[in-house]
Amino acid sequence: MGRVTERRKVIRIRDGAVSTRPDTLVAEEPLEIRLNGKPLAITMRTPGDDFALAAGFLVSEGVLAEQGDLQNIVYCAGATVDGSNTYNVVDVKTAPGVRVPDITLERNVYTTSSCGLCGKASLDAVRTTARWPIA
Repeated sequence: MGRVTERRKVIRIRDGAVSTRPDTLVAEEPLEIRLNGKPLAITMRTPGDDFALAAGFLVSEGVLAEQGDLQNIVYCAGATVDGSNTYNVVDVKTAPGVRVPDITLERNVYTTSSCGLCGKASLDAVRTTARWPIA
């Protein structure tokens, strides 16, 4: 799983002088939420309580009404092209007999993360190469 913080070299500008120094930054990674194997939403988050985030999201969308509606939540292995597990994709399985609302059929659910990837239906849809180095 991704780390919650990362050490990175940053540029510091103080009184007109520019220098570089290491700093601790909060990590942010995408999380794709699948429902019964189908991509539903993608959002950005600090890695950590991914299962609680996914379950809470589905409660807010009306998919889960009570604890018994949830069968399990698992990380999807092999979620990348090279087959490695980034722990950035979770699949929420509903209990047998739970009627899933129509939001899961073909809708790309909007989640706010303020980074421009909201509304994408899968991680593959946001994989782009940045024009500049991030740090």
